[in-house]
Amino acid sequence: MPTLEFKGKHSIYAHHLTLPFRELVPQPHRSLNPQPFTGDNLIVHGDNLEALKALLAHFAGGIQCIYIDPPYNTGNEGWVYDDSVSSPDLLDWLRSNLDDGSKITVDGDDLERHDKWACMMWPRLHLLKELLADSGVIFVSIDDNEHHHLRLMMDEIFGEASFISSLVVIPNLSGSSDQFGFAGTHEHCLVYAKDRAKVRLGEFPIGDEELARWERDDAGFYRSEALQRGALTYSPSLRYPIFVGPRDEILITEDDQPPTTGGPYTAVLPATRNNPATSIWRWSKQRIWDNPGDVFARRDKQGKVAIYSKQRPPTGGRPTAKPKSLFYKREYSSRAGGETLRAIFPEVPGNFPYPKSVELLKDIVRIGAPDDGDIVLDSFAGTGTTAHAVLELNHEDGAARRFILVEKEEYADSITAERIRRVSEGVCDPARRATVAPLGGSFTFCTLGEPIDAELMLTGDSLPSYESLAAYLLQVSCAGTTYDPDLAAKDGDGLICSTDDTDYYLLYRPDLAYLESERSLLTESQAGCISERSKGRGRNAVVFGPGKFISQKDLTQMGITFCQIPYDVLNFAGQGPR
Repeated sequence: MPTLEFKGKHSIYAHHLTLPFRELVPQPHRSLNPQPFTGDNLIVHGDNLEALKALLAHFAGGIQCIYIDPPYNTGNEGWVYDDSVSSPDLLDWLRSNLDDGSKITVDGDDLERHDKWACMMWPRLHLLKELLADSGVIFVSIDDNEHHHLRLMMDEIFGEASFISSLVVIPNLSGSSDQFGFAGTHEHCLVYAKDRAKVRLGEFPIGDEELARWERDDAGFYRSEALQRGALTYSPSLRYPIFVGPRDEILITEDDQPPTTGGPYTAVLPATRNNPATSIWRWSKQRIWDNPGDVFARRDKQGKVAIYSKQRPPTGGRPTAKPKSLFYKREYSSRAGGETLRAIFPEVPGNFPYPKSVELLKDIVRIGAPDDGDIVLDSFAGTGTTAHAVLELNHEDGAARRFILVEKEEYADSITAERIRRVSEGVCDPARRATVAPLGGSFTFCTLGEPIDAELMLTGDSLPSYESLAAYLLQVSCAGTTYDPDLAAKDGDGLICSTDDTDYYLLYRPDLAYLESERSLLTESQAGCISERSKGRGRNAVVFGPGKFISQKDLTQMGITFCQIPYDVLNFAGQGPR
């Protein structure tokens, strides 16, 4: 498979693995009706690379739909690449910090801007993949400047077989003069699955005009379709007589002989015009027996009988339409996005010239997060259009999707979060005749805490909360498993997580006096209780704690692996179940 090579790739290749873990710190005064943050909508203010690593401890494998709108690298954006990479040669190349502390922006004069863009995207895409559910899907907006590079990168990280589509999105109905010789009207949106065999995609609701073309019976909507078809590969089991009674009732017999009672019956065989002798039914006998109301006979004016099936919508409810790869609606335009933003923020004109439209994001969420309770993540949140779309779609269909936004810039509170506060309560701008209905909802606003650092833990200068340390330990030792606070609350021995074959325990308090005392040490009686419980479930046990009164030899016989914090954490990280 072709791969994308770029300057700095060898240094950035595993950068996402070396990032320190930082806890999410809720900020109640910036939140809106906050709930426990692992079950609430989230807005995270911080660098999105570090934020994704923090989210991984709580949401690994749990995000159904990811949408990101990264810098397009047009040369006019002036974006900054300032990841804290450790490679000296990469640091020297990037020159991320000048003597005066300012940052070097990546603009059109930077001849290596494509390499820097790839260095920025590579670790973020890796972390996004880890956050994505097995049935989940990721959408990445991009234009022609990096479309070809992004496609190769996504193929390498997600796998060629995970590619779903490259959507063409029309955000500029009048056309841009930026492209040489053409008025550019489109951009792209690459769509990849975590696992195409498990992916679930939603469809679009249809309008009343299209709905009128559907028929309806007591079981719901359907379309009539001829049951017969020409056989590309002839199957004798699909060629059998269907007997039609005097009231057009359908009968099928095991031996293909007409029924002995009632009648008279008309025997109908499949006979398409081009292949009358080798035509077959599309349904087997068993399928017709299992769905007796979905096959019927219809007579023409001459009395000739034809057999039809009722093709019902996949969901069994109101018919839907499969989305097309060309995304074109007037409501998708950047102009529509700008009008919505100005209606919400009449005091902030022109600062965000090309916002995505709510309707575009609603349709993406319809496809990627079709079910109640699905979580939608946007780690380049900008003005918060993705969250607005989730709330509006929930308001329309009654679902309870959740959103997670990550925004690095200082306007994360004043614009991104403020937008959600305003649309939750409703907005009316009489001057522009624009109204946003109150959508309800809540969110927890979070910042990123200090990195969990073993040396600082030893001195007591930086002791993470129990929840943060539990999430971190599970992330480094048991990738893809997240901390369950409800489980910990119900268990007095510190059970923080259970997988198919292992129970994980944490003995810890963010109190240096406790950690230095014998009260924090694993005792023989405590180990016995843990061993009995885990063995009773057919599992081994891993216990994280400051120390123990019992030898590892004895613990091994009890089915327990002890991991001392903070010393053994990094050593254990490569040994636990992956």
